[in-house]
Amino acid sequence: MTLTKTNRGFLGLAGKIILTGLVPVVLFLAVIFLYVMPRVRSTVMGSRKDGVRQVVEVASSILRDQEREVQAGRLSRDQAQLRAKELINAITFDGANYVYIQGPGPTVIAHPRADLVGRATATLEAGLAKLFADLDRTAQDPDGGFLAYDFTKKGAEGLFPKITFVRKFEPWGWIVGAGVYVDDVDRELRGLFAKALLATLLVTAVVVVVSFRLAKGIVHPVQELVQGLRTSDLSRRIQVSSRDEIAQAAEAFNDYNGGMRATVLEVRGFADQVAAGSTQLAASAVEMARAVEEISKVSEELKEAGEQVSAAMASLGEGGAAMVLRTEQTGAQSQEAVADTARGAEAGRHNRMLGEPERLESQLLGSARDRVGGRGVFIDIGQDADFHWAFPRILPNLPGAQDRT
Repeated sequence: MTLTKTNRGFLGLAGKIILTGLVPVVLFLAVIFLYVMPRVRSTVMGSRKDGVRQVVEVASSILRDQEREVQAGRLSRDQAQLRAKELINAITFDGANYVYIQGPGPTVIAHPRADLVGRATATLEAGLAKLFADLDRTAQDPDGGFLAYDFTKKGAEGLFPKITFVRKFEPWGWIVGAGVYVDDVDRELRGLFAKALLATLLVTAVVVVVSFRLAKGIVHPVQELVQGLRTSDLSRRIQVSSRDEIAQAAEAFNDYNGGMRATVLEVRGFADQVAAGSTQLAASAVEMARAVEEISKVSEELKEAGEQVSAAMASLGEGGAAMVLRTEQTGAQSQEAVADTARGAEAGRHNRMLGEPERLESQLLGSARDRVGGRGVFIDIGQDADFHWAFPRILPNLPGAQDRT
């Protein structure tokens, strides 16, 4: 897991730390290339201008010396001018830079380009004629002056930017000038910029490496902390290798994780006990459910038995009522039979007297059978002696008489 992937490039903590280290470098580069280098170029150009001015001053001093020789009578003006021209043609500086002389007319008196020497500037091509006219105008200032233009360079093709200082030597009417190519200055400045850039890149590389190592030392514990919180791994511990605020946060996480792990283990023990108790309660609940089911079955059986008893009682009630009714009917019939017997006995008493015992017995038996309906009955005939003679023969013939007499 790289820092860039984890922290989404420079949006993460590592990227911010690296950027924090790079910001001063970028600001340094901005200051170097936007302020220091232009100032350096200006300073170098100023130095070059001063050098060119000094060269022109040296050439002017040669002219003054030769003019003194003329004034002293030791040399004629022509001899002095020839000697001065030879001395000035011998002056070179900064490699291919030179001093030229422009005389009245204007005419080119001394110049590295032999095709220009001795010619009137008006006869030159338009560009050169204009250039020498501008130089003549600039030199009219007693203190001299600088002129920037493009000119050829020895050994190279094309025109190159150049700046020249010119000053007029009044006794002879000569204009002495010397210049430097600006591209040389720019080339030197580019070399200086390249060295500054190389040094800056080396410093940047060192800053990046140091910032990366610092960011890694800071971000790695934070990543461990985030990973531990995200996975809820209570066994995770962050390795502490420093004594800064990040290390304090890592130690706090380790302490928190350790305390939380102890608490979870303790709660887990309680949970195991609760789970064991729940298992026992579940077993007891199963036994209780089984007992309730058996009780329910017994209750159902008792209910069915009660319903059967209720049905039997109801049946007995109906049978008892029928028996009572039948008994009442039998009692009524018995009363009627007794009444009939009493009437028969009365009649028998008269018939005995009249000599009809056989007929009376037959009538009594038939009447009793009709009243009783074939069911046995016990008839209390009392102690009347008049009926004793008839019942021994009637009762045996009545249904049930054998059991009740």
